[in-house]
Amino acid sequence: MFVLNMFRIQHVEKIFSIVFNEMMN
Repeated sequence: MFVLNMFRIQHVEKIFSIVFNEMMN
């Protein structure tokens, strides 16, 4: 369960990073 939460957090973090880059461009 803990590992799954870590994976989900990383996934959301990656998506947020991509969206942020799109906004900055």
